[in-house]
Amino acid sequence: MKKFLFTFLMMLTMMLGTSIDANAQTYNYRSTEFSYKYMNNNGYWTNWSEWEPSNIRIKIDFDDDTIIIYSKSVQVYQVTDYLGKYTDESGGQQTKFKVIDQDSDIGTVRLRIEQNGNSQLYVDFADVMWVYNVRRIY
Repeated sequence: MKKFLFTFLMMLTMMLGTSIDANAQTYNYRSTEFSYKYMNNNGYWTNWSEWEPSNIRIKIDFDDDTIIIYSKSVQVYQVTDYLGKYTDESGGQQTKFKVIDQDSDIGTVRLRIEQNGNSQLYVDFADVMWVYNVRRIY
C-alpha cells in the first residue's frame, strides 16, 4: 500500500510545487473552500452546492495509510487500494483511492489538480460527495 500512497504523495507534491522529504511521512493541508452534492429521493444527484469558506486541517499519514480530515466531526479514512491516475473530462489530473471510513463505510478519495493548478480533495460515497480546495501548510 505504501507504494500507492507514495504515488499519491508524488502527485500532491507536483501539484503544490513542493519537494519531497524522504524522511517525512506525514503531510498537512488546509482547506480554503468546500462544496457538496447528494443523491436526492428520486435517485438523482443534486448539483454541486455553492462554494463555502472552509479552514479545516487535513492530514495524510503514509506510515498509517490514513487520511484524516479535522472537520467538526473528524473524518478518518483508511486507504485500502490504489485505483489509478487519469485525466478527467475538464483536463484535470486525478489520482483515486478506495477507502474505509470510521463507520466502516466504503468510498473513494480523489486528489485532483485542475488545469489552473488549483488542488482539490474529493470524498465520494454512494449517496453523498464533497470536495475541498486545499493548500499545503507544512
